[in-house]
Amino acid sequence: MTIKLIATDIDDTLLNSDRQLTAHTIDVLKRASAQGIKVVLCTGRPVQAVQPLLDQLGLSGPDEYAITFNGAVTVSLAGEQFSNFDLGRSDFAALDQFAKAHQLTYNLRDARGAVITPDDNISFYAVRQAYDSQVGITRLTPAQVPADFRYVKGMLTAPKAVLDAIEPSARAAFGDAYYVVRSTPFFLEVMNPKANKGSGLAALAKRLGLAVAEVMACGDEANDLPMLKWAGCAIGMANGIDAVKQAATHVTRDNDHDGVAAAVEKYALEARS
Repeated sequence: MTIKLIATDIDDTLLNSDRQLTAHTIDVLKRASAQGIKVVLCTGRPVQAVQPLLDQLGLSGPDEYAITFNGAVTVSLAGEQFSNFDLGRSDFAALDQFAKAHQLTYNLRDARGAVITPDDNISFYAVRQAYDSQVGITRLTPAQVPADFRYVKGMLTAPKAVLDAIEPSARAAFGDAYYVVRSTPFFLEVMNPKANKGSGLAALAKRLGLAVAEVMACGDEANDLPMLKWAGCAIGMANGIDAVKQAATHVTRDNDHDGVAAAVEKYALEARS
């Protein structure tokens, strides 16, 4: 089947190690868009945090889309939100209890992208997220939020070695009640059990009337696995973790050698010519 949608992770997949889009990748994805293929950025960030990349790729308007917050929220680039798997006050309290028991810092992200932290001493990780997303930081505890409080993900934050040690305990503590995923070496995310990049991609494909075989997904990390396992054409990056390469139908070059562009040219564009 012809590829009609390309869903791609951003960091260490679409972007090189300097966190830049190369001219070649921009050119290839613009050619794909010109042929009517949807190019969809899939990210752990809010949509406004990736607006510069969307601008570089020429993506905008009600018929273009982004999968954000690791699949918790899917939006059109005109601002319509049509898939939202969120959490509430009791989930905030559960995360707070675990973080305190293990002496971890953490923060929440709401659907607008704002960073919420209960900590008096705001961590480097919260500041970095707020800076990257160009949003503010609010200090709130579970006791201070209203009964109808909603957020899209919680993030336990610590150096890699600390999270390596604590991750098994987090998975045991939260179990099947949450989706627990390591999105970077420094972030362990705790989300709605229905929220992942695969469910976000499935919701978007259904909206667009696309079959699984018409969808390509590209990724490198554990949080990309659900969409790679769902997509008909699953592209693992050469720099990706072993589990990604094992789940992929094809492994492309690494992110410093235009791996996404190479995959799009071979499996989407050449297939049309």
